[in-house]
Amino acid sequence: MFVKKKMVRLATLAVVCLSSSTVTFAGQITVFDPPGSIGTLPAVINDSGQIAGYYQANGSTYLGFLRNTDGSFVTFSPPTAVFTQPTAITSQGTIIGQWEASFNYNFLGFVRDPAGNISVFAIPGAAVTQPLAINSANTIVGAYDVTGQQLQAFLRQPDGQIDYIVVPGSTSNVALSINATGQVLGYYNDSSGATHIFIRDAAGNYTTFDGPDGPNTVPIAINDSGVVLGHGFIRDASGKFTTFSAPNAGTTGNGGTYPFSLNDAGAICGSYVNSDNSVGSFLRSADGSYGEFVAPGSGLQNYQHGTRAYSLNIENSVTGTVVGNDGVFHGFLAVP
Repeated sequence: MFVKKKMVRLATLAVVCLSSSTVTFAGQITVFDPPGSIGTLPAVINDSGQIAGYYQANGSTYLGFLRNTDGSFVTFSPPTAVFTQPTAITSQGTIIGQWEASFNYNFLGFVRDPAGNISVFAIPGAAVTQPLAINSANTIVGAYDVTGQQLQAFLRQPDGQIDYIVVPGSTSNVALSINATGQVLGYYNDSSGATHIFIRDAAGNYTTFDGPDGPNTVPIAINDSGVVLGHGFIRDASGKFTTFSAPNAGTTGNGGTYPFSLNDAGAICGSYVNSDNSVGSFLRSADGSYGEFVAPGSGLQNYQHGTRAYSLNIENSVTGTVVGNDGVFHGFLAVP
């Protein structure tokens, strides 16, 4: 679930491949790399248009980057880090993520404030700490692992206090997303090993449910209206489900629809794999209309190549990766 990125080489092209049915996405795609990058992976874009991600600077170092709206880059990493992976960014520019000092998967958490100051943290007693989401109040949620035990969920208050998220009757918990009202979305396992979805409100009350296909469905994100995005479904704040599939998604092999991000207007971005195993990206508006696109240089040889959208902001600007037939990762920004 981790990837590498780099810095400033901009190729701006007004090339957008649109779906033949319903298209609302049209605009400009910019392919980018931080200078010196040999592999670039943008992770998130905020409502201000800043992009955070990471890149491979050489064979053994992976740095975080912030791409500003003017196309300039800032690179960063905690001291002694060999691998830095941002996972979320606020509209004010606070970045969170995970890092490690050696390649042993013993991840720690970090917070980089808008001024560039980096602080690191770990859940007490944990071998792995993975911050996964942050809201506008700078409350962080994620997962941690105590060696030999199941993954568990945490909530880190802005003052650094750690609260533990444990769904009653669960054996394992992972917190994936938090919205402005303090609702936390995640999943948990029960004693039989089945996976279920939970929402924890700011007062600590839990609502649990399964996706339209039953247990073992993993959610993705919750927006400020309480709308939940899952794999192939949306659940509104009243509990009503809507299922969806990208128009050109295949139905055999690796074919399918792979949503990744939900904004506060209800729009969704992600990728699809069609019947010939090629990978493109989609933007689904709140009204259910679609735009599909492939970034310049996108490879078509197999499932490992192609264009994958990972995050969108309130303006429906989308970031993700484009991988050519040479297998090299680059970042892209698609602006409607």
